[in-house]
Amino acid sequence: MAGLEDDDASHNMPHSPCTKGIIQHFVRLVKTHMEGLDNDVQVTNEKMGQLEATQIDTNTKLANVEVIVAHIDKSLATLLRRFDEMHANTNRGHEESVEDN
Repeated sequence: MAGLEDDDASHNMPHSPCTKGIIQHFVRLVKTHMEGLDNDVQVTNEKMGQLEATQIDTNTKLANVEVIVAHIDKSLATLLRRFDEMHANTNRGHEESVEDN
């Protein structure tokens, strides 16, 4: 793009007061915009840190729940085995009493 290229002659040319004012205005706008972006990034990083801490806490709680559920599963399996044994003993007792008659 021929019109946008910098050459040595245009770099060394003094700017008019109007051009200097326009340049200063846009420099201030860019600085303000950059400060806003910096603040946004800082707030975003803080929120991400909070979310990560919450995620770690939630994962810890979930791991604890999984351990508890594993213990409950083991207890239920033990109870079911015991009930099956009791049921089998009850059925054997009925069969023996029927045979005795």
